[in-house]
Amino acid sequence: MRINPSSSSSVSLLLCALLLCVSHVREVSCLRLRSKQRLESAPAAVNATTADAVGRPDVVVVGSGLAGLSAAIDAASGGAVVWLMEKERVGGNSAKATSGINGAGTNVQVRQGVSDSLAHFESDIVNAGDHKADMALVKTLVSYSSSAIDFLMSHNVPLNDVEQLGGHTTPRTHRIKADKGGKPMPIGLTIVTQLRSILTNDLSANVRIMTGARVTDILTQTVALLNDAPTSVPTQDVISGVRYTFDGVESEVRVSSVVLATGGYANDHGQGSLLSEFSPSSVGLPATSGTFATGDGIKMARSLGASLIDMDKVQVHPTGFLHPSSPTSPQKFLAPELLRGLGAMLLNPKTGERFVNELERRDVVTEAIFRTCPPFAPPPS
Repeated sequence: MRINPSSSSSVSLLLCALLLCVSHVREVSCLRLRSKQRLESAPAAVNATTADAVGRPDVVVVGSGLAGLSAAIDAASGGAVVWLMEKERVGGNSAKATSGINGAGTNVQVRQGVSDSLAHFESDIVNAGDHKADMALVKTLVSYSSSAIDFLMSHNVPLNDVEQLGGHTTPRTHRIKADKGGKPMPIGLTIVTQLRSILTNDLSANVRIMTGARVTDILTQTVALLNDAPTSVPTQDVISGVRYTFDGVESEVRVSSVVLATGGYANDHGQGSLLSEFSPSSVGLPATSGTFATGDGIKMARSLGASLIDMDKVQVHPTGFLHPSSPTSPQKFLAPELLRGLGAMLLNPKTGERFVNELERRDVVTEAIFRTCPPFAPPPS
């Protein structure tokens, strides 16, 4: 999901036609922790930060996009005291969401007469990924897709409309209906605002939201593994807290449960960056991700020995908007998938001819743009 422009379909089509050659980097990599043996509980630790109204945390969530907000809600609803740490503003790239969230077998689809199934959704994902996807992850995504939408709707996010967008063979992208004047609703910002409201109102007794808190290290300590042999007690490092900077002061908080929800690395530039390491061909492309997307959580997990997978799977979105005053800026505003889903066409800037099916997979559309369109050059002044 990435905020919908307020322009009408005709204006959107024109903008897409003019700006079709602008692409941006969006990463789809993930990290996986190596499996661990069952551990003894880490001893209770002392909170090294200033006392706060909600008390010492049971869980620290790092990052406040949709994943981090959802994790905080889930933990706090179960009675845990949660500290939600965010180095910038709440929402991250989730607040930039444009088109919607996909799900199969949902009540919204049923009400709108959409025929879909988990198997159908799974097939679309596998085909979109050229059969390279981790099937365990695909099955998890598909099987929980409907309940994820139920979760959002239960928290007053009105995902009451569904559209067919690129890479899908049936309408399953759930979104918020346009207002009475036809103006699209900013789905990402709406979701982030509503979930934050849940935390600050309904769950405020258990949640501390710390914006401007930059986590710099994940702390560990050595504990004994459970073992029946009394003469041999193997040990292993376990998570014991985080080190962070907040209000200009470096502090540590001891906690045994840390959720990393820090997002990707599309704006990690410079020598030794994740982007240059794993996808050097993407380094020169502009990005619509926030400047905060620098892979902090990935780097911290990697330093602890986490296995990184599919880091080279960096996605380039086909379309973005140019700002007339800064057309060569490395930061762009997303021209969302929804524009193409509602009929916007991509046209050859020289011939005015349509050159690709706009509802194809993003990589297919992007490749067609690279093949057809010359590199952007600003007009002479």
